[in-house]
Amino acid sequence: MADLSISFNPSSVATNSDAASAAGSAAATASDLASNAQSKITARSAVWDSETFGMTLFESGISVQTGDGAVAFTIPAYMNGMELIDVVASVHTKGITGTTDIQIRRRRAGSDVDMLSTKITIGDEFFASDEVINTSNDDVNTGDQIYVDIDAIHSGTAPKGLSVVLTFK
Repeated sequence: MADLSISFNPSSVATNSDAASAAGSAAATASDLASNAQSKITARSAVWDSETFGMTLFESGISVQTGDGAVAFTIPAYMNGMELIDVVASVHTKGITGTTDIQIRRRRAGSDVDMLSTKITIGDEFFASDEVINTSNDDVNTGDQIYVDIDAIHSGTAPKGLSVVLTFK
């Protein structure tokens, strides 16, 4: 008959506290995963809850000119209560010397207010989003009209083609 010996090492036995620790670690991992998934969902819903509108003010071959917006975008009912959260302006061909300054204007019941406390300034670049939104005037209501005003253009050569994208949330 073969000699069978069994050795017993008490330190290798898992205790209840070890099991609890392992379970707690698994729960923490599951919690971290859930938290990470929730943050991704929140980030995506932040995009999904917003509305973005683009407007071409000057076609690509047309020089940008100063002036208050001649065409308005009217706020529909489903956007009632939203706020302007971002503006991006771009040109097809850069201007030379100076900047092109762009203001967003809201017209409500016959009264105009600037929605930006600091205008967008396109310098030696093709786009800019350097505005500061005026939080006192960033809200929109059904029927508000949104205009894009060109307050200044490059002093050397005006840029060509101008588009503006507005994002509301």
